[in-house]
Amino acid sequence: DVGLHQAYFTLKNFANTSLDMKVGRQEIILDAHRIFGNTLWTMGAHSHDAIRLDHKHDNVSFSYAFITEAEENPATDPGDDSDRTTQYLYANIAGVLGGKLSTMYVYNSDGCGARSATLADGTCQGGANDTHTVGFRQAGQLFGLDYRGEYYYQFGDAMGLVATENTTLYTTPQTEINRQAYMFGVRVGKQFKNVSMKPKLTLWYDYLSGTSD
Repeated sequence: DVGLHQAYFTLKNFANTSLDMKVGRQEIILDAHRIFGNTLWTMGAHSHDAIRLDHKHDNVSFSYAFITEAEENPATDPGDDSDRTTQYLYANIAGVLGGKLSTMYVYNSDGCGARSATLADGTCQGGANDTHTVGFRQAGQLFGLDYRGEYYYQFGDAMGLVATENTTLYTTPQTEINRQAYMFGVRVGKQFKNVSMKPKLTLWYDYLSGTSD
């Protein structure tokens, strides 16, 4: 068996639209790998089967991608009810507070139609499991300090997941069960360039909302 980590082609200025299009299996890295990254620090680096469009004008960069995360067998899923896709919209603005401001919206469509443990992804069934993520990240340098701050909020449906877990929250297929979660992180660092070895001290704090009672 042979696997391809990346195999894509790029079309510059696609159809004279000033958009660069990348099609195929590819790594997607946005900012510092918080939401999209290649995770090279793990055993297997992450890549996507995607169509990506990029545009840059002056100090602003835009990006959009359509990603196929899971494609089930048409014989067992003829209506494509159990396929999973992800789309994102991303913008990066340079020159803000000594650095760059990034904003992002991510939509993960996961229908959980007839999915079961016998299929490729048995994480949910019998209800929607769509997820929306919005957030921003600001990073740069001010007063001789490197800094970074970011915040992401996630919401969407969780019926398919709860139905599979068979928890007491799930009563009937018509029950509406939503997800709400958030995280934020701050980071401040200082590099000392006037001494030997140029050490750097960094302090950071991350908070994840977790699951409520």
